Amino acid sequence: MNKKYIRVELLMDFLDRNARDDLLTPADIGTALEMIPTEDVKPVVHAHVVWAKTNISYQTQCCSNCHRTFISRPDETIQFCPHCGAKMDEETR
Repeated sequence: MNKKYIRVELLMDFLDRNARDDLLTPADIGTALEMIPTEDVKPVVHAHVVWAKTNISYQTQCCSNCHRTFISRPDETIQFCPHCGAKMDEETR
């Protein structure tokens, strides 16, 4: 079975609008789940900077996920790897 992701708020809105004296059946809920559009999601990959070299005007960093380097300003905090999209929030040991 393929996984489907939905926004819970949409299901709750449907249930609020269609609940009549708590007579919603499991079939009604199944219908609601089929009617709600699915979300396009993907797993979040977490990474960290493996090493960094800094000079006066820029720093070169390496992503722990894809091992590719990228350049940023020395005062800039990188949120995501520009190559693989990994979220650069992983704790280092």
